[in-house]
Amino acid sequence: MLSSKKVPLTTLQLGYNKPTSKGLVAFLKALHSDDTLQHLHLNNINFNDEALVALNKMLVKNKSLEQINLSNCGITDESIPKLKEGLMYNNSLKVNDFFINIIKLKTK
Repeated sequence: MLSSKKVPLTTLQLGYNKPTSKGLVAFLKALHSDDTLQHLHLNNINFNDEALVALNKMLVKNKSLEQINLSNCGITDESIPKLKEGLMYNNSLKVNDFFINIIKLKTK
């Protein structure tokens, strides 16, 4: 849990930091059961495959997060399948910011 009962943590801005992959994965695992964080800003943090898988698992389990900022995180078309389950099954998310990533919209 990232907050105390007296002071709940509802917004966390980690953007522009340079956590190691191991540190980022550990942080995302800690968010699995957090029930107070609503706004998470991870913009400008480079996500490798391991971190993307951890992010997906966190999104599946976390039920309080309403907004996530993943702008400029190096997310590509190949990354999206690693996030698919989390984005599909997280019912609390209302805002997903993927601005400045290398994602192409494919139309038929």
